[in-house]
Amino acid sequence: DERYIVAVSNDGIRLFDAKNGKAIKTFKGYKYASFSPDGKYIVSTASSLDEAIKLWDVESGEEIITFKGDTRFVNHASFSPDSKYIVSASSWDDNIKLWDIKSGNEIKTFSGHTDNVNHVSFSPDGKYIVSASEDTTMKLWDVEKGKEIKTFKGHTGSVNSAVFSHDGKYIVSAS
Repeated sequence: DERYIVAVSNDGIRLFDAKNGKAIKTFKGYKYASFSPDGKYIVSTASSLDEAIKLWDVESGEEIITFKGDTRFVNHASFSPDSKYIVSASSWDDNIKLWDIKSGNEIKTFSGHTDNVNHVSFSPDGKYIVSASEDTTMKLWDVEKGKEIKTFKGHTGSVNSAVFSHDGKYIVSAS
């Protein structure tokens, strides 16, 4: 909604007023953060091996839920387009997990990568997830079925990120 900017640095996550540039709130101890599409929440991933993903209320700055269940360090998390779910990329156990933000419960685990999963994102319609891994591949997943649809090969090094185009027709990756 263009009211806020979220930034991550070595001293934590800060929420800024987009109009005047002033810091409004600070969230401690996390290395990655992003807004929900509806602008109500921020998801953050752990900066240590505490294996936590946290959901924060933007307005109050309060922690709403700590998602637990990943067996290792969480590299990345992102929201579904409807802001109802979070998908997380787990390092070291090579899995992807789908979480319900209302209950905090894990809904599904997607397995198939053979090395750390660095990044995950939903398609614009929320039907698919793309994952990027240190195994040099990207994978396309069917959210409802929890199954891998396709493996994309071509990178010769770790794939650091992968995202859908706004129309959902393309995926761009970085290695």
